[in-house]
Amino acid sequence: MVNGPVISGFTPSSGRVGTSVTISGSGFTGATAVAFNGTSASFTVSSDTAIQTTVPAGATSGPISVTTPGGTATSSGSFTVGNGPGISGFTPASGPAGTSVTISGSGFTGATAVAFNGNERELHGVLRYRHPDLGTGRSHSGPISVTTPGGTATSPSAFSVVKPPAISGFSPASGTAGTSVTISGTGFSGATAVAFNGTSATFTVPPIPHPDLGPCGSHERAFERDHTWRHGDQLRRVHRAEGAGDLQLHAYNRTGGH
Repeated sequence: MVNGPVISGFTPSSGRVGTSVTISGSGFTGATAVAFNGTSASFTVSSDTAIQTTVPAGATSGPISVTTPGGTATSSGSFTVGNGPGISGFTPASGPAGTSVTISGSGFTGATAVAFNGNERELHGVLRYRHPDLGTGRSHSGPISVTTPGGTATSPSAFSVVKPPAISGFSPASGTAGTSVTISGTGFSGATAVAFNGTSATFTVPPIPHPDLGPCGSHERAFERDHTWRHGDQLRRVHRAEGAGDLQLHAYNRTGGH
């Protein structure tokens, strides 16, 4: 026979949507559901005597319940849901500068600020918020927060800032179709396209061929001199100048037109 769960208490006794709540009791192992006055909530069973949960969007004041294979326990006291904002999620989960982010939750009416990892910017709108500083060095990966007159809510997960590529130069400055061009800059790892005035070109992001500098294909290890290696019947060269960021990118303009 499986003993049912028992709730002895929870802390804090009140909070807005998104608030982290610890439920104390016994028989929590194998818990299948947690609810705030009937509204399902995400949770983690920390131990047989403790559950960590978060006040879900749409929750109203009332008792907390925990369900296990042995039955359902309901708290004797009520959790009071505040009127502040609550963030249930956002999409996309990552992006470069200028990414439009949709923040989902409740209590956003009258919002006065949105911040990415504490970097507050002018509020352009909450449900479709465009953050101009993502990926510029002034903002880093971290949680999103929304502030209203009722308080500040912080997302349970972090938004990942993707650093966009930056071109510092290329060489040579001119040439015919088929000319090999070296593009210098940063953020080239994982490049998916290179174009000459809109015309797609074939390209390679050269790997590091030296065993002391990390595995082939790594683009993050620094080195101080040129490296040339054989690829099939070709000799390929890669170079990173002192103080530069990523490896230089070798592209081939096959169709002409710079």
